[in-house]
Amino acid sequence: MIEKIKGKFSDNTWNATIVGIVIFCLFAFRRADTYINNYIGKLSFFNSSQNVSLVYLNKLLIALISYLPFTFFTFLILGLMLLFTAGKHKLIQLSIEIYNRYKTKYFLFLLLEGFFGVIILCYSVILFPMQKSIKIDLVNYQLTSSWMKESGCLNVFYFIGIFIFAFIEETIYRVVIYHVFSSVTFRVFSAILTSTLFALYHDYSIYNGIFIIRNIITSLFLIYALEKTKSIWWSVGAHFGLNAFLFDVVTTVEGQKKLAIAIIFVFLLYMVLDYLIIKYFKRREVDNTNNKKITKSLEKSVDIR
Repeated sequence: MIEKIKGKFSDNTWNATIVGIVIFCLFAFRRADTYINNYIGKLSFFNSSQNVSLVYLNKLLIALISYLPFTFFTFLILGLMLLFTAGKHKLIQLSIEIYNRYKTKYFLFLLLEGFFGVIILCYSVILFPMQKSIKIDLVNYQLTSSWMKESGCLNVFYFIGIFIFAFIEETIYRVVIYHVFSSVTFRVFSAILTSTLFALYHDYSIYNGIFIIRNIITSLFLIYALEKTKSIWWSVGAHFGLNAFLFDVVTTVEGQKKLAIAIIFVFLLYMVLDYLIIKYFKRREVDNTNNKKITKSLEKSVDIR
C-alpha cells in the first residue's frame, strides 16, 4: 500500500507545484478581493441608496465583482497546469467529468433535497435541543433577511447573494479543485487538501481554530455528498441552507462556538453512519448474489445426477 502511494505521487511530480500555486493564488487573490471590495465600496453608487433591499443589492454586486479575479485565475491556472503536465486528453477527460456533475434532469430535486436535508438535520439535532445554550436570534435575522417595510417586499437580494456564492464556492472547491487533485492523487488526499484550502480561504470575524475545523468538516461533508450523489446540486442546496438558515440565526460569539462544535460532531457522525449503512447493504447484496449462484449451481448438479 505504501509503495502504491509513493508510486502515485512519483508518477505525478508536478502535484507539489499545483498545490503550491493554488495555495499562493488563494491567499493572493483573497487580499486582492479585500482591496477591490474597499475600492468599489467607495464609489458613490454603492453608498447612495437608502432602500434596504437596494443596499443588499449593492453588497451583492460588490461581492461578485471582488470574487471574479479569484474565480477566473483559479480556473485558468488549474486548466493550464493540467494541459501542460497531463496533456490535452487528460484535460478534456476531466472537463467531461466535471460537466457531468451539473448535467442531471433531477437537479431541482437534488437542490431541494440538499437544502431541506441539512436544515432538518441541523435543526432537529443541534438548534432545537441546544436552543437555550446557542441562543437563536430570529429577530435580528428577520430584520436582515425577511420582509422589508422600507421596500415593501422580501429582501430577495440577500438570498440571491447567498445562493450565488454557494454555487460559486461549490464549483471552485468541491468540483474543480477537488476533481483536479483527485485526477492526479488519491481522493482522500484531495478531499482533505480541498477542505483545508476552503477553510483557510474564509475570513473569520471571530478568529478561532474551531471555525477552521468546522469549515474543514463541512467541506468534507459536502464532498461526501458530491461523491454519493455524483452531482453538484445536493451540495449547493446544503451549502445555501447552512449559510442562509443556520449560521446567520446565531449571533453571539459563544453561541457560534458551540454551534461549530455541534456541527463538527453531527457531520462526522452522519458520514460515518451513512458509510457503514451503505457498506452493510452492499455486503448483504453481494452475499445474496453469491447465495443465489451457489443455489443455482447445486440445482444444476442435482439435475445432472
